[in-house]
Amino acid sequence: MRKSKVLAYAGRKTRSKKNTLIADIVDIGGKKHLIIDLYSNRELIYRMAFNDMEYAHYDYKSKKWDAIVCSYNKPHRNEINNANIGKEDKENILKFYGRNKKDYQDYTDIIYDIENIADTRKDKIRREREEKEKEQLLKLVPKEPKILQDAINRYVNQGNIIYYKRKGNKADYHCCQCGMDYTKRNKSSESYEDSVFASLAKVPKAFEIETCPYCKKSGTLLHMGYAKRTHQYFEILLYQLANDSKTLMVTGYGINVYRSPYDPYKISYREYALSFLRPGYERIYQIWGEHLRKSDYFNVDKNHDVYELGSSAIAESSLKYFPSNMGNLICNAAEKETNHTIARYNALRTYANAPAIESLYKIGLYNICRSLIQSGGHTRDIKKTAKEAADILMVSKEGFRYIRQSIGNDRYMLDTIRYMEKNNIPLNDNNVEIIKNLQIYYYPKNAMMTTYLTKYQSIQKLYNYLNKQKHSYTSLPDTLNEYYDYIKQRELQEDNLNNTVYLRPRDLHTTYMTLLDDIEHLKNEKYIAEMSEKYKNIRERSAKIPKKYTWQQADILIRPAKSAEEIVIEGRLLHHCVGSDAQGYMKRFNEGKGWILLVRHIQSPTVPFVTVELVNNKIKQWYGIKDSKPDRENVEAFLNEYIQHITGKGGEKAV
Repeated sequence: MRKSKVLAYAGRKTRSKKNTLIADIVDIGGKKHLIIDLYSNRELIYRMAFNDMEYAHYDYKSKKWDAIVCSYNKPHRNEINNANIGKEDKENILKFYGRNKKDYQDYTDIIYDIENIADTRKDKIRREREEKEKEQLLKLVPKEPKILQDAINRYVNQGNIIYYKRKGNKADYHCCQCGMDYTKRNKSSESYEDSVFASLAKVPKAFEIETCPYCKKSGTLLHMGYAKRTHQYFEILLYQLANDSKTLMVTGYGINVYRSPYDPYKISYREYALSFLRPGYERIYQIWGEHLRKSDYFNVDKNHDVYELGSSAIAESSLKYFPSNMGNLICNAAEKETNHTIARYNALRTYANAPAIESLYKIGLYNICRSLIQSGGHTRDIKKTAKEAADILMVSKEGFRYIRQSIGNDRYMLDTIRYMEKNNIPLNDNNVEIIKNLQIYYYPKNAMMTTYLTKYQSIQKLYNYLNKQKHSYTSLPDTLNEYYDYIKQRELQEDNLNNTVYLRPRDLHTTYMTLLDDIEHLKNEKYIAEMSEKYKNIRERSAKIPKKYTWQQADILIRPAKSAEEIVIEGRLLHHCVGSDAQGYMKRFNEGKGWILLVRHIQSPTVPFVTVELVNNKIKQWYGIKDSKPDRENVEAFLNEYIQHITGKGGEKAV
């Protein structure tokens, strides 16, 4: 869809202040489009564009495109559903729709259906294209080579099991490789003189190695009573040159071997994945029975042994220049063969998807290559079609010089140079060092914060200031983070950041903490003022509460709260929710449905201790700091006495 042309269309206007949809059918690039505009209060806020295969939506407030189906949680969904639609606009929608409107449909249903129809058409074409591609690829599949079966047998032999069972002075054995049974004597006995195995054998033990006298194959000993059946599983990656003599085909085989104490081994294997590789091209299919399903992954099971077979085919294919050792970037020499096999395949598919990696590998940019392999070459991190290294990395030649010099740290330097060139920061040793020290390559947030802060000052001034302040923090990035938060708060307060007193305070941390305290104080004052106005009856009701509700015993005093302000402060100091408007405590007090009582120690009458909610002369709840129940036994006894005092009877126990 030509989005620029869609936005260029002027469209019709509306005079209505209500949410309104305006629909027009227009020609864009020789293709019929339906353009639907959403107006709110005569302002165009959202545009939806459709053709027979595509749809896209533009939000004029965020200035962003989306392709979210209208029936889902898309921007302005409610406005679209409830908007007015004129007669001409309805006719245009139906004309483009090409179907009759059903009774249960409204016009927003039709808009959603237009999108679903486009998706269905697009999916059908995609499936047809993929099916045709698959048919062409399957024609390239060569015959299964004999070496595959030989390899399977070889690896099966490595997992041979010989079962044993001791019987007095002898032991019975069963070799799973050949299926033969035999007996060996392990203690002297006259009754065993006729044995064909006259010499004494070693007493068998589980997991030791035994050699079968018939097939001469070694196997691991397992006791018949403890292992009724064993399962061996391994995989083979078979490399073959496809029938076009260019494409490299890799087939994944899963081999299952079952062994028991009574039979020879039973073996089965199947193809589980197939990939076709050539420069700039990769297709992977998962195999389920006779069905091949396109996939993004070649699901090798690294938890089992994986072997490589026929890798010489790589040199015969169009991938013949693949650096054979490149897989070592994601696998060290000490790791098992399985890891090396998988690493080699991942490096190969990366090379197929992004042949430019060869140039980067040859000049020693190993960390960049490593990150490319980890993504399988499916990345926009490099320009895959470029020839020169600087163009591949999408940096200037001067920037590439810095990357080339940073062998061993090239991935981080690449991010540093890209950041600097994107933000027009001059490339020199000093600025490169500054960006490195700010660690924008470790934390994307650091890049965002640095970009934001350089709106007000040069990168050098920012760096100098952060270095002066870092004594109050654990690291330079931590200093950057707090400085960013400080500037954002200054902006919210609409302070003039052209004033260096605001922009670069002498003591960042102290100034920031003071600023936060001031902001919080202002918020509290505003909230208290709002609650005092909203619940102004509390003050009047509190003044009319009978004197008996103010009471003391021993060193504890209880009295009604005097105002909404006092309740809010009580909640803030004790860190509980009595002062929260959402909880309804002040609302009930204001309406005469309950009272808030404050409990104090007589020697500290202004220091909050416990807050009580009283409803119908019953203690509904009471809490101290952070919803705790301090000095619970004494407080509950005091509150029970209080209820008895105001009611003249025993009342209910405090909860």
